[in-house]
Amino acid sequence: MGHSAIRRLEDLGMGGWANSMTELPNWRLALETLARRFPRPSTPRDDPLAFAYRYDDPQDRTVVAYLASFLAFGHVRAIYRAVESLLDRLGSRPSRALIEASPADLRRWVHGWRYRFIPAEALYGLLAWIRDRVERWGSLEAYFRAQVERSASLRDLAEAHGQAGRRFFRCHVPDVPPVKARFLFPVPPQSACKRLALFIRWVTRRAPPDLGLWDFWPRPWVFVPIDTHLAFLSRLWGWTDRRATDWVFMEQVASILTALCPEDPLRYDYAITHLGISRLCHRRPELRQCGVCPMRNVCPYPTRSG
Repeated sequence: MGHSAIRRLEDLGMGGWANSMTELPNWRLALETLARRFPRPSTPRDDPLAFAYRYDDPQDRTVVAYLASFLAFGHVRAIYRAVESLLDRLGSRPSRALIEASPADLRRWVHGWRYRFIPAEALYGLLAWIRDRVERWGSLEAYFRAQVERSASLRDLAEAHGQAGRRFFRCHVPDVPPVKARFLFPVPPQSACKRLALFIRWVTRRAPPDLGLWDFWPRPWVFVPIDTHLAFLSRLWGWTDRRATDWVFMEQVASILTALCPEDPLRYDYAITHLGISRLCHRRPELRQCGVCPMRNVCPYPTRSG
């Protein structure tokens, strides 16, 4: 695919290269081999989603997944410590605890908490935001269902979610610097909204280990969580030529993944990410192990010595 894929994306629109029946089978074959090399576990490990598995009630799972997605940045062990510390304070029924909590309860729960540059006051804002959504709509599922119904596109929904969160912080937690509110609630087109995509993936995708709790998500709205490894490999393979990992970047990658596996566009993202995590494919060409890489027959940039 490589540079020709970029040209086709430009000439034909996102996913236009998928019309080439000579390329799709080769990419599917390579990605299936990659998926066998890095199989997705049936239950999450080294993944913030694992916290949701501690609960049986769907509303608890949803609330915990939503909270964990906001904190899903940085080193995985640090994420675990931050989420663990928070859940210890919410008890065995997090959704009920939030609904029944007073502002003083929320303040008490976040006292002394901090994760990287996210202070306790910002966590208070997140808990208050979730409590407000659940109190007004009855559940996070009902809130997102309403947003889907009023949004013309996935981009509209992501923008509405981010702007609503920022407004809530301005009104209810004005002491949180706007830059931190913008980080917690990114919006298109500047952002690919990775953490929101992660949450939506967890609650809508039905294949394990994802939770598959919601059945109302529009099938065409493919929301890909773009992490650093998927971003690097998407550029390497010519799936996009964008320098910024922004909303259009996400849309281009989503269109290609949809063409490769229409019934489950997120089938391959775990394996692609772990190709980077394993350093089998390295950012430095001289360190790539191309000779044993499952993608070597389709990758446009194999090293001679790999």
